[in-house]
Amino acid sequence: MNNIKNLRELFGYTEENFAKLFHTSEINLLSWENFGELPHYQTLKYMSEVFGVPIDYIEGSGIFENWDEVLKYYQAVSYEFQDMLPCTFKMPYFDNHKLIDAWIDTRMYHPHEELQIIRWFAFAVSNIKITPPEDNAQGPEVNIEFTEEFNAIIDYHLANPPRKQSYSAAELFTGYIFELLNPEGQKKAADYIRDLIDSGQYSHSKGQVEKQA
Repeated sequence: MNNIKNLRELFGYTEENFAKLFHTSEINLLSWENFGELPHYQTLKYMSEVFGVPIDYIEGSGIFENWDEVLKYYQAVSYEFQDMLPCTFKMPYFDNHKLIDAWIDTRMYHPHEELQIIRWFAFAVSNIKITPPEDNAQGPEVNIEFTEEFNAIIDYHLANPPRKQSYSAAELFTGYIFELLNPEGQKKAADYIRDLIDSGQYSHSKGQVEKQA
């Protein structure tokens, strides 16, 4: 099922105004929202540009195929992120001194901040699988894979830990990414990381980024 209705409600549009914005009828909008039909690709692309979310989210495909489950089991998803992320990874530009796993947890807990977590997922997560529990006594099994770009940021952070009362370059740059939080910013981030590795200043091997002498 696509996420068009959820997207409309997140931005506070009425059905009439949303239909006008995308030059369609309310009947067409009804078929998109209630029957899982999708608009033409150009309309999907325009929605993506207007709202700053990936087309995959609008379609309900890729990592957003089971987005309802991600939100339903947000606590288990948040715990998995805590296990995967460096415990000292902060985002000073974006949220003062908050650790990145704490930022994720608070964004997933508050529905009105769902857009930020959608955009973060689009940049950082390449795959997520949630296996619901067979009974209520156990939590779901959550498996997450990060994108190559976000893994490079983590590796750089681990190879260049921040000094006391300061931040690593990786943390500062990650904060900059999250300040942008839109597709154009995500592309700039990916290009920056590739340029950093390709420049020869840093080597990327065995899951770590090492500064050259």
